[in-house]
Amino acid sequence: MTYNERIKKFFIAGVSAAAVNFMVISIFIEILGFRMYFLKNLANILAIEISALYNFLISRVWTWKDSPKRQGKSLVAQFLSYNIARSLIAAHPYLADNIPLFAQRKVFINDELSLPFFDNYWQVIKKRTYDFFDAYYSDDARSLYDFCHNNGIAYWVVDASHFTGAYLGNRQVYFEPFNQYALDVAASRKGFVLDRIRGKDKLFTKGMLFVINEDVLLRY
Repeated sequence: MTYNERIKKFFIAGVSAAAVNFMVISIFIEILGFRMYFLKNLANILAIEISALYNFLISRVWTWKDSPKRQGKSLVAQFLSYNIARSLIAAHPYLADNIPLFAQRKVFINDELSLPFFDNYWQVIKKRTYDFFDAYYSDDARSLYDFCHNNGIAYWVVDASHFTGAYLGNRQVYFEPFNQYALDVAASRKGFVLDRIRGKDKLFTKGMLFVINEDVLLRY
């Protein structure tokens, strides 16, 4: 299979998995009536897992059908390994848009799917976005680690410029109603945990961008 053909399959698989996630959570909330707080969270978890299963299957039988098959490992075991490897990535919603497509990894929140398609779906997205900015501009490492643990987040993709006075002074963090909320949270904090990450704890760095594992948060 050529490189261009593989890229096209990655694109189709990523977009269709995002569509499956959206359809599943919409069915649970809009059709099945999962409107209580607990049920919304359950719907979100189920949607993530169903879309992960879909992505695993389409990757196995279509995207990578020409790759050598693993021997001595059941399909269930392969999926469990795949699912663990696909723990959530947290990043600013604008940064997170391209992660599912190019990295084939699930994200906590992204901008492309943060649209009020349905009222109850929007309530889930809205809460998740508020929670994200609380964590992104957190000044307490333990609460940030607990946020990761409670939401299944294994990695952070961080833009260090988001913690500078120039960026925050521009007052364009995200769209409303989240923009003012994020600015108020940032103004109320005494420094930011993600802005204190040392170079040795970063898994990857390019310019102002870096990646960390959730476990390093316990060192701060």
